[in-house]
Amino acid sequence: MITAVKDRDPSLKLEGLIAAQNRLPAGHPILPVLAAKQASLEAGIGGEERVAEIFRKHPFPFDNHIFHDISPSADEKFQMDSYVMTPWYGNVLEVKNIGGVLDFKDNPPQLIRTRDDGHRDGFQSPVVQLERNRECLTDWLRSRNIHLPIYGAVVLAYPKQIVGVPPEKTKLLYPYLIPSFIKNIPRNTKKLDIETFNWLSAELLNSHQRFIPDPICETYSVKFGDFQTG
Repeated sequence: MITAVKDRDPSLKLEGLIAAQNRLPAGHPILPVLAAKQASLEAGIGGEERVAEIFRKHPFPFDNHIFHDISPSADEKFQMDSYVMTPWYGNVLEVKNIGGVLDFKDNPPQLIRTRDDGHRDGFQSPVVQLERNRECLTDWLRSRNIHLPIYGAVVLAYPKQIVGVPPEKTKLLYPYLIPSFIKNIPRNTKKLDIETFNWLSAELLNSHQRFIPDPICETYSVKFGDFQTG
């Protein structure tokens, strides 16, 4: 069975970027920056939606609750693109939609993207993001006296994303591989009875804190007077 407990929240950051571009005069120097950021954000959201669609199309024959875009309240803020919880284990997925040839470096941790024209860009390693989310989630569970094995994988949203150098120890998936990956995680010892499982899902959902972005004028140093009112 499959139970989608939480879908993605609408992106307030995306709404702000679109609104800002509509409120700035034509030719404003910040417009190309906002448009590029909007395209990047829409690509990321599209990748996460692709993963969510895989879950909708591929049910699992065991109890599970699925959370998309979940940010549990904790001493250290963290956000998980997708989290699958079962009575046996939890599984965190970090989704990336970055085109080009991708090289995962471990020392220091970094993701390097090579474009078709040969230009190279550096990004924070999704492996580091994934491991941080697993650690934060483990701490969140322990604070509630829950001890659940937490697995994880980095998901590349589209097969057109070419991997030059994969990460050494972290599982790397395309969306169509997610169902078999989850089904093959061992379910030897049930850690949560059904009552605790349902309570923990409600606790996780109630703990969610929606991300509130800073105003566009502050993030991109745009004078408030440049925006048209109405």
